[in-house]
Amino acid sequence: MKRVLALLFVIILSSATTIIVHNFLLSREANKPLVYPVKNASVNLETTTVSSSNYAPSIPLPSTLPNFREAAIKSTPTVVHITNTQNPSSSSSSSSGIFDLFDFFNDDFYGRSSEKVATGSGVIMSRDGYIVTNWHVVENAKDIRITLYDKREYTANLVGKDEPTDLAVLKINAKGLKATTFGNSNDVQVGDWVLAVGNPFNLASTVTAGIVSAKGRDINSGGTYSIESYIQTDAAVNSGNSGGALINTKGNLVGINSAIATLTGSYAGYSFAVPVNIVRKVVEDIIDYGIVQRGVLGVVVSNIDHDMRENLGLNNAQGVFLKEVVPGKAADIAGLQSGDVITEIGGVPIGGVPQLHEVIEQQYSPGDNFTVAYIRNRKKMYSEVQLRNVQNTSEPVTDEFVNLKVLLGTVFEELDEAQLKQMKIRNGILLKELGDGLLRRQTYIKPGFVVMGVNNLSIDSVETFYRILDSVPKGDSVLLRGYYPASGSFRVMNYAFTMQ
Repeated sequence: MKRVLALLFVIILSSATTIIVHNFLLSREANKPLVYPVKNASVNLETTTVSSSNYAPSIPLPSTLPNFREAAIKSTPTVVHITNTQNPSSSSSSSSGIFDLFDFFNDDFYGRSSEKVATGSGVIMSRDGYIVTNWHVVENAKDIRITLYDKREYTANLVGKDEPTDLAVLKINAKGLKATTFGNSNDVQVGDWVLAVGNPFNLASTVTAGIVSAKGRDINSGGTYSIESYIQTDAAVNSGNSGGALINTKGNLVGINSAIATLTGSYAGYSFAVPVNIVRKVVEDIIDYGIVQRGVLGVVVSNIDHDMRENLGLNNAQGVFLKEVVPGKAADIAGLQSGDVITEIGGVPIGGVPQLHEVIEQQYSPGDNFTVAYIRNRKKMYSEVQLRNVQNTSEPVTDEFVNLKVLLGTVFEELDEAQLKQMKIRNGILLKELGDGLLRRQTYIKPGFVVMGVNNLSIDSVETFYRILDSVPKGDSVLLRGYYPASGSFRVMNYAFTMQ
């Protein structure tokens, strides 16, 4: 009996073992195949054939694959790490949308106590310490620290900013630095290899590779007067890359990384850089004049769609349509009219609105002359244009608030002691003119309004007014307090608008 039970136990154990091993092999086959060593075998590739017609003919590999080693070695010492210490009350509020620029630009906020720290990147533009970065990287900074590739640290001073291009110029007290080598963004073509160099997530001197996906990209990143003509790439760019370098395979700078397309705040496949030809002009103007010498054509333009092309009898949709020509501005003086289609600026073909802005922004200043080719009544015509500045003169502009004045659309006038006494007020400035800008589009304010306060701060001069507004972050609200003397009664009124 004991022998029978022992035999039965052995049979049951053997069956169970077989089932377990069988199930194990099936599970491995379904998830991950077993790996066995393969013996060396000699295969004659010239005589080997594949019978299935589903296989495409083999394509020979290129003799050399892209190698970015030299470009990385050349460019990484020219990119710096920027630390921006600021008070929490000065941090800007974020915007929303697929191109969530502030969340990306403001980068990785962290900190303790009452201070916050933002980090980003910058590019050394000259051996004597000029550095370019994005304006959002150093906006509202109380203290700006620069860390070089070799770990040396410096305190930086803000030389100037240009909000329409989201660029800023810094200066450190150093000599003999490794400066970037400039490329030509006009030579960059879709499909070219590019590298993004920066400090994402505080990972110093990180290099990622991709290709140029598009040029002249308008992503609606900024306010009314932002310059939109980005180089789009698929090089990985994340928080901390802001202000870093976009370089070509020779290691030359072709752009400043500034934005990503994202729904999450992290890299999702596409990044955007300001073309280096625009960057160079902005930096040089800020160093020479304190502000960018921006030429104004004096037109309201739009891209050409299919219906417009057919209605105008155009052969293609290249060019920009003049919706409006502002009287007395450069285009009007040159003879251009509403309904014209600009096709060339200075011999450069214009494909659309971003390219028009890019060509004027990177090549011309107020007082410069160029030939405009345009189509009117299906005939190609030419005119000579002399660019004007935002004040409609051909002279260099030195007013540091000129871009802010254009954005607001305002012209203010000081009030002397006699006028203040007559109005029975202690302080204020008079709104003399109101053009197209934030105040006209967001409020019902009229010329003749006396502004006495901004966000509970008293206004005693035009400079004080613009300096206060210049410190207001994008997206924040502004409250103007004052009254209309012409009404005959002292009725205090408030107007609110949002900075863009």
